[in-house]
Amino acid sequence: GMGRVASAIAARLGAVAKLLGSCSKRWRAEEEEEETDSTPFWAALPSRGDAPEDPPGWELATSLKDSGNDAFAKGAIDEAIAIWSQALEKLHLHPDEEDMRVVELRSTLFCNMALGYMKQRQWRQALGYCEEVLIDQPNNQKALYRKADCLAELTSWTE
Repeated sequence: GMGRVASAIAARLGAVAKLLGSCSKRWRAEEEEEETDSTPFWAALPSRGDAPEDPPGWELATSLKDSGNDAFAKGAIDEAIAIWSQALEKLHLHPDEEDMRVVELRSTLFCNMALGYMKQRQWRQALGYCEEVLIDQPNNQKALYRKADCLAELTSWTE
């Protein structure tokens, strides 16, 4: 009756425990090994300057982008364009090992530049910046819409 079922379950649990035991023992050994030579994780972090997490110029370019956005919001279009140009210069580009955040930021800056030139009705420059975005991000919605607007403006006066 119940006893036999219970002992069968106990036997199965015992087998499982043995399996788990050997696994967890191996796991524990690995963990201990790792710990002996490891410094606390915060001490092992590379200093911010040479961290691969921050592509060169990325932080500076990001803060320039923001101040350009502020200028743009105030209606200072020339100033915004100048600041965004600076931001683009700060982004060191290594096409062989492009950091995704560099690509993102560059695309955002190109998109902003396009908008700035559109505000100034400089459709050709704006179009050029849209094209730059689309090289990196062929499906970038903003760039596609802005490109369409620029083309519409450029073609409307030739008719």
